[in-house]
Amino acid sequence: ILYTAFGLVFVECSMPLIESLNFKSKGIHSFFPTRFIHGRRREWEVKNKYREEYANFTKKLIDEIEPGDVVIKTDISSYFENINHKRLLELLDQFSPTSSLREHGIKEESYEHLEFYLDNLMQGKLGVPQGRKNFTSDFFGYFYLVLFDNEIRSLCESSTLEFKACV
Repeated sequence: ILYTAFGLVFVECSMPLIESLNFKSKGIHSFFPTRFIHGRRREWEVKNKYREEYANFTKKLIDEIEPGDVVIKTDISSYFENINHKRLLELLDQFSPTSSLREHGIKEESYEHLEFYLDNLMQGKLGVPQGRKNFTSDFFGYFYLVLFDNEIRSLCESSTLEFKACV
């Protein structure tokens, strides 16, 4: 329960900026089965439609890839087990307006306490739990790769590769 509450603070503080980056318009399409949306009463609701989201993901692959396209496929081994807590908190700070952070009582001195909490909960400085019903970790996994996705796009555009999409 505490882990999910912690994750919802990330969602609340960072989602407006992440949505404003409008990755789809830049050709970056993400797969994560959990969607956090504001409900009618301005409360967060979780929609977890794994099969539907995966079908959308594979359809996007089919739509974007044509014969002759260069495709780079990556897989990060033990990805969820190696998410660095300190870096996760740095991203929270980077992608969240100060006003959102203050609304939740997060100040500069709070990060040390939040890192301590995560380290103790996960029994180490790395990792977040993974699983189909662990909605917060879906978001953390996506959130942690935001800069990576943008960097892949930049690398492709700056070289002789013609960037078409990142799925």
